[in-house]
Amino acid sequence: RLDGNPSAGFAWSRTTPIDDNMTGTPLLRAREGEWEFPRGGSAPGAPGVCVFEYQVVRPGIVTLNYTYARPWEESQARTIAFTLWARE
Repeated sequence: RLDGNPSAGFAWSRTTPIDDNMTGTPLLRAREGEWEFPRGGSAPGAPGVCVFEYQVVRPGIVTLNYTYARPWEESQARTIAFTLWARE
């Protein structure tokens, strides 16, 4: 869950692993890039939370990198990385 404001044109996206199927990682995608808003907070300009959910399918280590940016701008507003250790 990553905080953001899609009404300002920004979006979170996973930049690595690049493969949409996450081949070679211990994860499967469940949900990616879906926005949720607090109760009553879906008015224009309201901040929200961008949801990324995965299912662990086997033991392993993977680093997930995300970028928060506007698609039409070259610069990135924010980047974040998470390293996950999945075990049995």
